[in-house]
Amino acid sequence: MEKVLAEINLPTATLDVDVATFVDICCAILDIPVYKSRVESLHLMFSLYLELRDHARQFSCEASDWVGSSR
Repeated sequence: MEKVLAEINLPTATLDVDVATFVDICCAILDIPVYKSRVESLHLMFSLYLELRDHARQFSCEASDWVGSSR
């Protein structure tokens, strides 16, 4: 998955579409279902982002603790 994301260009704010279509595109890339109201889909997308960000930060801290303790 990381390899694919590194190879493709994700949509940016300069994409010439309305906000609803932009949300649909972003959610489709992340395989998040979209219904009439996009609020729940956006909530899920941002919640997923925060979890991944916090997990990466936690993993980075644990790795640096492990490296620091081995010296």
